[in-house]
Amino acid sequence: MNTEIKDISKNIIEMNEEERADLMEQASQTYAEKNTRVKELNSKYQKLADNYFRNYKR
Repeated sequence: MNTEIKDISKNIIEMNEEERADLMEQASQTYAEKNTRVKELNSKYQKLADNYFRNYKR
């Protein structure tokens, strides 16, 4: 999962100015794609954390 987060960050860093401006526009396809990936990772992380604490709560 850390690799996925790193890849998203690296991709954003490597964008040119035009692509970054497009990313900031909430109606753009670029924004929608990155937003979806980040939300998926957030959900995945929350499930992993919940499972960890559920199993080691004892």
